[in-house]
Amino acid sequence: MGGDSERASSSYWNSKIRSTISKQTGYSQSSFKYVDGDQGFSASTRIKAGLIKGKADAASIYARMKKTMKGGKITEQIQFITHSRGSAFGKGYMDGVSAEIANLAKKEGIEFAYGAGNIIEYSVNLAPHQSNSIDYKDNGSKNVNISHVGDYLSGDDGTGNVVNVESAETNAFDQHGNSTYNNELNFILNVLNNNKKKSNLLNEVKAAYNKYNKDAGKRDRPVITSGSN
Repeated sequence: MGGDSERASSSYWNSKIRSTISKQTGYSQSSFKYVDGDQGFSASTRIKAGLIKGKADAASIYARMKKTMKGGKITEQIQFITHSRGSAFGKGYMDGVSAEIANLAKKEGIEFAYGAGNIIEYSVNLAPHQSNSIDYKDNGSKNVNISHVGDYLSGDDGTGNVVNVESAETNAFDQHGNSTYNNELNFILNVLNNNKKKSNLLNEVKAAYNKYNKDAGKRDRPVITSGSN
């Protein structure tokens, strides 16, 4: 959540976060798409707003994806990074984008190299607000929600196809701001970009946090659970 001047703007995101995303995904920051997810006080309102906006934006995203086609098939997938109220919005946005892009491709007879059910590669949702109202579809996407123990604005209880993390960032004064998630986002994106089997994601996230806590000398172990349990 930021001021109105930061809506759908790169200025909302900490510069280190933007650099980390660029480094881990291989995309230049100039290619990032920013969307305002602070669209209502309830999670359900933001999910609905995201669904509408996702469908509206799908055609332009689809056009960009077609530029990377190989062998007559689309090879590029979509990745999402959300924060705070934007997490519920992002869930709806992902559903709207993927459904509409699948429809557009079907009309044109264009296939996806990875299958139409895998248009969304993954999402990382930082400090998800009202996370207990966010349910992720059991499809090809990989989703990780990260919250901090000291942040009362977010939670670790998303449901469905998601790995929930509640970690201790005891050195961070601001437990909610996206800047406090840079170190975690760095290694989680590395896990997601190298994960080949979605069923292994929970254990891979646990292993990454075990190493992170050991390297950082932390005593508090994170709580890492599957939303499908």
